[in-house]
Amino acid sequence: MHYGRSISRNVSRAVEAARHGRIDAKAPVQATATADIHAPADRVFDALSDLASWPAFIPEVTRIQLDAGLGPLVPGTRFSWCSGGFPLRSEIQRVERGAELTWTGTTLWVVAVHRNVVVPTSAEACRLTSAESMAGLGVGWMLRGDVLTDQLKEFVAAIGREAERRAAAGSGHTARPGQQGR
Repeated sequence: MHYGRSISRNVSRAVEAARHGRIDAKAPVQATATADIHAPADRVFDALSDLASWPAFIPEVTRIQLDAGLGPLVPGTRFSWCSGGFPLRSEIQRVERGAELTWTGTTLWVVAVHRNVVVPTSAEACRLTSAESMAGLGVGWMLRGDVLTDQLKEFVAAIGREAERRAAAGSGHTARPGQQGR
């Protein structure tokens, strides 16, 4: 019973933080990574918010399924996915088109907040900052902050490479085998 209350408290705190554009400041594991990307902010946001295509360009993501199917992401959109071998259940908490995408996620007894902010630095470039917090029983022993930082660096780099590829191709979406860019 005690664990259930603790998990519920962590989830509530994470959701509250995410809805207000923050990670969980009380979480024992927190990390941030930033990438300067040579693509317009809208292309970066397109790559970031194209969840269905993540497995094609983010090596750690091997599967993703949006509960509501394809469509614009809105708060409340739920998705299940596998990252780094861990199955996750996530929910979009905050969307500001072209500027921010934040979700919460759970796996086992761990709850995470993942916040991504896109800031234009010029007409053809921007900065993507990805911050994540993790709370839950033993999470500080299972995952160090420097390991999470490295994972976030890989995440923002993958988003950046895909956004730059899309900008160079003049397309907002990943071309599938047998398809041309849309």
